[in-house]
Amino acid sequence: MSAEQALLRDSTVGFIDEVCPLPRLREYATGATPMPPDYLRRAAELGWFSMLVPAEYGGGCVSDDGLVDAALLAELRGAQVQPGPFVPMNVVAHALGRRGGGHHTAEVLPEIVSGRHVAVWAVSDPESASAGTGGVVGTAVDGGYRLTGTKAFVQDPIDADSFLLDVVIDGELRQVLLDAHAGGVTVRPLESLDFSLRMGRVQLDGAQVAEADFVGTAETTPADLSTQIDVAAVLCVAETVGAMNRLFEMTVQYAKDRIAFGRPIGSFQAVKHQLADLSLLLEMSKASVEAAVKAVADALREQNASGGASMIASTAKAFVGDAANQISQGCFQVFGGIGFTWEHDLHLYLRRASVNEVLYGTPTWHRERIVRLGGQ
Repeated sequence: MSAEQALLRDSTVGFIDEVCPLPRLREYATGATPMPPDYLRRAAELGWFSMLVPAEYGGGCVSDDGLVDAALLAELRGAQVQPGPFVPMNVVAHALGRRGGGHHTAEVLPEIVSGRHVAVWAVSDPESASAGTGGVVGTAVDGGYRLTGTKAFVQDPIDADSFLLDVVIDGELRQVLLDAHAGGVTVRPLESLDFSLRMGRVQLDGAQVAEADFVGTAETTPADLSTQIDVAAVLCVAETVGAMNRLFEMTVQYAKDRIAFGRPIGSFQAVKHQLADLSLLLEMSKASVEAAVKAVADALREQNASGGASMIASTAKAFVGDAANQISQGCFQVFGGIGFTWEHDLHLYLRRASVNEVLYGTPTWHRERIVRLGGQ
């Protein structure tokens, strides 16, 4: 870690401890308080939404690889199970910086970087999206296109200002940036297992867009969408590893502190073996995330969709999704009954790992994606 990255880490940790520590997160999660009103703006001042944006559009990172820095932030967020649309906003920022039109790059992108515009990636099902059956269809009308359909499982759509949608128009897959407040757009909240992440369903009933609202072309969209899935997968698993690392640290400390029969429970052979197995899963998860970050970062730097990078990203998403479930359940077993209480923090980490497992492609879908990519 460079000195600049260390400063980014320390500044981010200080920001989280001040603005949204776990006690404040619990209040937000239960609906007792809203998200701190300046949370996204202050996070943006630390560069949370600029890492994947070209410098000419107001972006920038602290190292040579924006994705590496964004993954560092994601890991820190996971360690404190932070709320907010970090992953979907970074995906949209990357997409607009790469393929956005004049309006997108001149007006919308700087607002995303500053945290004043919440743009959410509404890709409820990567399998359907990549197959061109993502649930939204566009029909040509005077002055543009009319969109109808549903995105059923979207992260943090409630307070969004715009949505990046994959749509099918005349049998071709396209992407469009839609004003979240336009006519014909309805957002319905959903109850989520991870109550610190606000999930919702986006219903489109005749919402209209113009040609200038499209991001990329019909020729570039399939590759663009694949790259966006890679970016989302990498940031998602980095966050999960951050959560699992913190949960494992808590578990090891508890095994040292909890006394039974006059000895710390961590001295018992069965607990030792349990922790050793969990430690191995955690270290393998860290290694897979590191490999995925490097592979996708190299592909982004070359501005070239890479099947190899996508395979590594999907490998990490599949492996970490399964491993996190085993780690969180194993940690609960070490804690015993106290780990199942509402007052203990363990369930916050299990909830985040469980939701991240299915966000942006389940382990099963990513394994199937690896097979498809390997056959090309």
